Amino acid sequence: ATARAALVQAAAREWNVPAADVSIREGQLIGPGGKQSTFGEMAKSARGISAPSNVTLKPASQFRLIGKPAPRNDLAAKTDGSARFSIDTRLPGMLYAAVVMCPVFGGKLKTFQSKAALGMPGVRYVVPFEG
Repeated sequence: ATARAALVQAAAREWNVPAADVSIREGQLIGPGGKQSTFGEMAKSARGISAPSNVTLKPASQFRLIGKPAPRNDLAAKTDGSARFSIDTRLPGMLYAAVVMCPVFGGKLKTFQSKAALGMPGVRYVVPFEG
């Protein structure tokens, strides 16, 4: 609400109109006579405005987004496996590492043979570690 008030004040100052004549609708600052601006366009002007100490919140009956269900546009891709995540990224020359832990909780590695793993396609290194 504080940022909103600063943006409204910046628009009012730039358009030379009272702040009461500036409204916000769908991410746009709307002024009299068809004037409009985006938040991004007005952000630089709003930067120099001191934050108001008390702002008026709109009544809950006017909420359009708060408390409303939001569509999950990502569900289909997550369900069918086509969603891409950062772990899915493969770059040229990139190596992939996998940690293999003892299957028994609290178990410790006694010995290991890296020769068999190093003979597998794509394996470059086998590195033992404590922990």
